[in-house]
Amino acid sequence: MVQPAQARCPAGRSRAGALSQSGLMSIGGDAIAVCEALMKWILIASGGAFGSVMRYWMQGAVQGLAGIGFPAGTVAVNVLGCLGIGLLAALFNGPFLVREEYRVGLTVGILGGFTTFSAFGLETFLLAQGGHLRLALLNILASCGLGLIAVWCGYRMGQYWFAAA
Repeated sequence: MVQPAQARCPAGRSRAGALSQSGLMSIGGDAIAVCEALMKWILIASGGAFGSVMRYWMQGAVQGLAGIGFPAGTVAVNVLGCLGIGLLAALFNGPFLVREEYRVGLTVGILGGFTTFSAFGLETFLLAQGGHLRLALLNILASCGLGLIAVWCGYRMGQYWFAAA
């Protein structure tokens, strides 16, 4: 079982020590809550950066392999992101205790940076605007349909894998 980490802030300092050195202790309120909030923001930002780099790499690699006018790279990223969030949802609802800041770092940070729904919207719009209505419709059906199927598959895989743990 994943256990919550000791009451430590980044860089290994105790929460109270890190906050008093940074001056955050003087703002009042619960110093531990402030440090946990900062940790969430750090995990979201670093996860988002990592997810964005992975999206850029994967989207380009898949699109290069596909070599067609259809945005296959974006579809692949969206489907993989949906599979990942389904798997994580099962993990978080299963037998493992995962701290909120790590859950948010993984879902909002990494997967938020990785999935490209806004790119999906723009690419679909540009296909339709360019007169490629069939490709635009295919993009909608592939991204939404395969995405929902991938969430379901990820969730079921997670239930199967994590139930035995």
